[in-house]
Amino acid sequence: MFRHFPVLLSVLSLALASCGDEAASPNPRPNPSPNQELASNAGTNVGNMTAEQVESLAPLSAELDGVHREIKSKQEGIADVIKTYQAKGGQLPPDLSTDLTIEQREILSEKIENEKRSQANLLRRVLETDTEISDLKFNILKLQSQLPHFVTAKEGDRHDRIMMDYLVGEMRLPANQAWDLVYQADLQQPLLAGFNVWIQYDDSGFGTWVTQGTAEASPQEVQERILQEPKSESGARGKAAAAKVVYIERRAKDLSRDVALLESKRAALQKQVDELSAEEEAILAQLSAVKASLASAENATRYLVGSKKELKKKGVISTSLFKGMRMKSLEGFEFMDLGASNELLLDSSAYGLSKVKKVTLLPKVFQQGTDYEVHGLQSKTARLSILNPDKFRQFKFVVVLEQ
Repeated sequence: MFRHFPVLLSVLSLALASCGDEAASPNPRPNPSPNQELASNAGTNVGNMTAEQVESLAPLSAELDGVHREIKSKQEGIADVIKTYQAKGGQLPPDLSTDLTIEQREILSEKIENEKRSQANLLRRVLETDTEISDLKFNILKLQSQLPHFVTAKEGDRHDRIMMDYLVGEMRLPANQAWDLVYQADLQQPLLAGFNVWIQYDDSGFGTWVTQGTAEASPQEVQERILQEPKSESGARGKAAAAKVVYIERRAKDLSRDVALLESKRAALQKQVDELSAEEEAILAQLSAVKASLASAENATRYLVGSKKELKKKGVISTSLFKGMRMKSLEGFEFMDLGASNELLLDSSAYGLSKVKKVTLLPKVFQQGTDYEVHGLQSKTARLSILNPDKFRQFKFVVVLEQ
């Protein structure tokens, strides 16, 4: 009637084989009771607890293992959804895992608002699954509160030592009394890191069993692999090796999935780097253009060239008997980069004149021979040379041509 119990544990002979080199029992082993034989054959390991007492814990143990497996399955599902999201170009924090923090949940919630529908649905699935995992973890706490004391095994731990530590260290039993209890129990050997080792010790009796906990393989899988090994490999060393194979196979599968996820993250990060590099190049090009523009502006002067008649008609200049010729309007000027050239060619035909006889610069702050010179008068093309570029940068000027 115990065939459904969720853990498969080794018989006492396996424990003695693994312990034989280190310590011998202070007491001869008594013949097992009928209840112990029944429990052992059913795959449980008990001390002096009755079969009925052991059976009462079976449903809770089975449920606990089931919850652990469901959490692991959902975490793998989250990893797959994250991988799909990133493969579609989604960007996530590099430290995002299948066990979300409050801050990471907030980040995902904010990203949903700005994502396309298909991408947003993937992130919703991650958050929904994470909520389901939180509920399952709460169920684990409730189940553990109804079960006896347990210890999560670490690498190298042994079942008998864990029970002795508990009985002597926690329950304050004398060592030989604790050993008598441990001696009567069937022990799980070897233990994988992450196995939960349960210990029941109270007025109802003493017993122990093992569940998968967070280990990469279940106690059943470890024992099945041991049973499949050739007889020549029996013994503690061969059994430990078989358990390691189960662990390595599971771990290899998980690592393969982790590698794929990291590759996806690496590709996403590389894309970000490429985008940032392109953005940096664009910004540097803009900066260069701005610098060139600023340098050009610093060296620029503004001017306007025209015949006296045309400039007067447009209202750029005015003439009077007492004040002479003056610059009047400051609109419609052209730019000249004094860093590139300090000369202006004055083609008479471009301004409706047959030749250039006279050249006047306005305003009258510019002095011929000091600030500028004019060459080629009385010809069709004259040339204005700027001698004092600093002064020309400070003022707009008008070149008035007469024939």
